[in-house]
Amino acid sequence: MSGLGESLVESAAEEAWEQSKIKFIINMNEKGYTIEQIADVTEKSREEVEAVLEKEK
Repeated sequence: MSGLGESLVESAAEEAWEQSKIKFIINMNEKGYTIEQIADVTEKSREEVEAVLEKEK
């Protein structure tokens, strides 16, 4: 596969990975982890974690 097809596959894989990270952040929050703990484990900034949680409300 090359060109456009490969690019579409990579894009879909990246989108799936991002969605799984979002679900992970939400699940950790629901289990009582702090924003700082979630940020540490996911290697995201506090602001990124807060943005995900705010968007999901």
